[in-house]
Amino acid sequence: MKQAVERRLGTLKSAIDKAPIPSAVLKPAFETFRDEGVLPTNLHVARAVLRQCQTGLDASEEGGMDDATLICHLIHLDRPKDEIMDALYAEAVSDDSLVRDLARSAMQFLRYCGFDVTDPVFEKNGLITERPGFGSAGLWVLGFPGILVRPPYEEQAQRWIDRITELRQRVPRGSRRWIENLVTSVSEFRDRGVVPEDERILDYVLADLELCELIRNLRGASDPEMMLALDVAARAPRDSRAALVERVAMLAVRRNRPQAAGVTVHAEGP
Repeated sequence: MKQAVERRLGTLKSAIDKAPIPSAVLKPAFETFRDEGVLPTNLHVARAVLRQCQTGLDASEEGGMDDATLICHLIHLDRPKDEIMDALYAEAVSDDSLVRDLARSAMQFLRYCGFDVTDPVFEKNGLITERPGFGSAGLWVLGFPGILVRPPYEEQAQRWIDRITELRQRVPRGSRRWIENLVTSVSEFRDRGVVPEDERILDYVLADLELCELIRNLRGASDPEMMLALDVAARAPRDSRAALVERVAMLAVRRNRPQAAGVTVHAEGP
């Protein structure tokens, strides 16, 4: 029954996404994006706005291929490829609300700086056009990861940047199972204090938690106790960090589930 309902909802969503949008809705939405860098909250309308930016085609229900539209489309065929703007466009309509909000904030920032966000901003203006090494395009445009280097944790933030760059080289490429295991491990570490046995996954789990703390520091809400525990655990040799990792796990559980604090368990083997 549940699968049947999900299929129906998926079919309905697909139909809605393909439905034409009234020109009275799309035109002001496009103009608002062009003038202010702000996209509609409705993802269907937002996708149509971004599609018009990339193709020059009017995606409204009244839109047709008149001479002006055809000329505009032909001009857009020569639109330079801009990997960062294309990534921002994709992230701005992502199902992940955090990724979506970051990308939209990044485009508002670009517009505030005087750029036309309907254009391939980076390629057209001779800016860096290579995708960032890690993190989303939205994060990168907003200054990540350098923005993390803020008092009083400048040294720790720089150590984290160097560490995550090194860790990325050890991620199994194309391994969906490994990524799924990582996502599960992050959740279980925070909620239950489960310490993963795979050292690579444990390194990533600790780095993910430390990133969250560094972001909290940007908001003036860092936890000195957690920051110290993470820093000590990250610097310790692998063969002598077990107690330090358990300390971090206990603090993570205490924050997420205060009633369960003090309980740290280890992941079961295969």
